[in-house]
Amino acid sequence: MRCQSHNKSRFIKRLAHSSCLLIALIALSFIDQPQAQASCLLSYDNAQVLAQGDGLARLSFQGGQEGLGSHLEGRLGLPSTRELYLRSGACERNALWGWAIEAGLNQQFLTAEDNGYVDLAFRFGMVALLADNDQSEYTEMGFQPSLIASYPFSVSKGRKGFVSLGLGLSAYFTDQKNYQVRQEADDTIEEIALESNLEWAPLVSVASAVDIIPKLPLALELRWQQGGVYGGASVAYSF
Repeated sequence: MRCQSHNKSRFIKRLAHSSCLLIALIALSFIDQPQAQASCLLSYDNAQVLAQGDGLARLSFQGGQEGLGSHLEGRLGLPSTRELYLRSGACERNALWGWAIEAGLNQQFLTAEDNGYVDLAFRFGMVALLADNDQSEYTEMGFQPSLIASYPFSVSKGRKGFVSLGLGLSAYFTDQKNYQVRQEADDTIEEIALESNLEWAPLVSVASAVDIIPKLPLALELRWQQGGVYGGASVAYSF
């Protein structure tokens, strides 16, 4: 019992240090940093990950100051309280419609059964967005680390839900090309303006879900990212 208590204490200290580091990075992102455009794919994350071998399929629609979008998502429970996720869909960025993809892992650290209060998990995802038209091209690639705390509850037998809070960071490499055509005398000149940036921004999200019927959850999320607010709704099927 002493060994287990010692390990738990050491884990809590490491978790506290990691939380402080993430909060420090988020604070730094406010200091003289350009505004990232970021992926529009919402997560609807629950800190309680899927059991090994379980899966979930989700359809989502979202909109707001960050633009419109829709995506499909798949999740798969892995060993050691982990789950793998993949999201793909259409997003609007910089007045362009493009294709976005996000993949990553959720790692659960604490459970409500152990502490009597909330589940706690860490999410790390890689994201990409490609968009273009006749006048412009826009590309972004980056990552999103985030801490997630969620409070689970039961509605009735076989029906459950959660409320969660996510606090994280978005970091992106962005490239934008703008094509301009100008006329000089009898010559037509085409110019390409290229702008590349490494951009940081904080990410705060609030999500909630409840089973309409068992294994069919309806979820909502509101997210603040890059100084803009957007939200969405989704329906999923767990199996």
